[in-house]
Parts: sequence; C-alpha cells; structure tokens
Amino acid sequence: MTEIEKQDERQGPQALIENIEAHIVEDELSLYERIVACPEDEDGWRYVLEIGKIKFDDTVRLGDNVTIGDGARIGKFAEIADGAIVGELAKVGRYAGIAESVTIGQGAHIGRGATISQGASIGDRAHVGPGALIGELVVIGDLAKIGDSATIGAYCDIGEGGIVGSECELGAGVQVPQDSWVVNTKE
Repeated sequence: MTEIEKQDERQGPQALIENIEAHIVEDELSLYERIVACPEDEDGWRYVLEIGKIKFDDTVRLGDNVTIGDGARIGKFAEIADGAIVGELAKVGRYAGIAESVTIGQGAHIGRGATISQGASIGDRAHVGPGALIGELVVIGDLAKIGDSATIGAYCDIGEGGIVGSECELGAGVQVPQDSWVVNTKE
C-alpha cells in the first residue's frame, strides 16, 4: 500500500479525491485508474470529478451528453438519461431515475428511488425525498423540499423555499408560492 493510499484510508473518500487532483501530475497512475479505485462512503455514494476520464460504479447508467459537476455523488443503480445536468456537489441517490433534459442544481439532493421526469428543473440546494415522483417540466425552486413518496404532477411550480410534505399528491399545474407549505393531514 502506497503512502497516498494509507493517507486516503484514514481520511475517507474526499481525501482520495483531493489526492487525485494533487498527484495527477506527480505519479504515473492515470486519473482513470485512481477514480476506479475510489471507495464508497458509509451511505454508498461514489465521488465524481468532471476532469479527465470519469468511471462510475458499473451499476450506474448514464445517457449521452450528461454533464456532472465537480464533487457530485451518484448512488448505485442510478440512471441518468440523455442531456441531464447534475450540478456541483449534488447527490443522486441509489436507484434514482433522472429523465432526459433534467437539470439538478448545485448541492441539490435527490433521494433513493426518486424519479425525476423529462425536462424538470431542481433548484440549488433543493431536496427531493426518497421515492418521490416529479412530473414532466416541473420547476422546483432553490432550497425547496419535497417529502418522501410525494407526487408532483406535470407543469407544477414549487417556489423558492417551498415545502411539499411526505406522501402529498399535487395534480398537474399546481403553483406553490415561495416559502409556502403543502402538508398531508391524513391520519
């Protein structure tokens, strides 16, 4: 085990990425080989860089012309379709499905098993909970939160800081104003 690998083992995946960047010129091991060796963290995330060749876990499926920002993390078995954009430091959970032409903002979080339909836009630091279903051409503003297993119909607009609670269902075209809440009152 090299000194870099020993250091990485102590400091975790983020240290490995920093070492990839710091040592890419210094040693003969290619960026591709170092990324393949990138371990998962405790949540099963893999760290991704938008430099050189990128190798994902072989369970991740990427379409054509996908853009992934620096520091984004992609969970196992996630599928990201053609033309999607995943912003810097964003997280896409295991088994998540991202359709064509979706934009996911910087630092946004897409939960495990969530589905984001074609043309949807997820704002910076927004959160889409596990199992949520986001319809076509939905706009979710910055800092908005969509609860676990919520369903957002096509053409909805969730304003900045808006909250849609767990298991809520919004029909097509619903507008949720900035900083407003929609909650499920079923018991």
